[in-house]
Amino acid sequence: MADNFKLPGSSYEEIIKIIKAYSSGKEGQAQPLDAIAQASGIDRTIVSRNNGFLLQMQLLMEGAKKTPTTECFSLGRAYSLNIREEIQKIWKILIENNEFLTRMLSAIKIRNGMDKTALINHILYS
Repeated sequence: MADNFKLPGSSYEEIIKIIKAYSSGKEGQAQPLDAIAQASGIDRTIVSRNNGFLLQMQLLMEGAKKTPTTECFSLGRAYSLNIREEIQKIWKILIENNEFLTRMLSAIKIRNGMDKTALINHILYS
């Protein structure tokens, strides 16, 4: 796990657009930042700001041009086809495979829930 978890730099809706843009190319092919920005309709600086999060979630592979993973393609297709159960299934697997997010979920379960402020403080502390 990385020393610092990179949180997304955008809303959930923008993250969806970025994932769909990455999954619109050929599987296994690296995508230049400008192509993703154009396909998503989101400025390249915003796409770039979210790539760290997508890398940590194992939706992209490292490199100057980011290559979408199989999970990214599956998630992008699920979003495009609006298959809610598949979207939830993929995110659940991605979260379970991420040590930081698993710890955050455990902390919430141990406390029988957290309000927004407590969760933010816990994330910052962690």
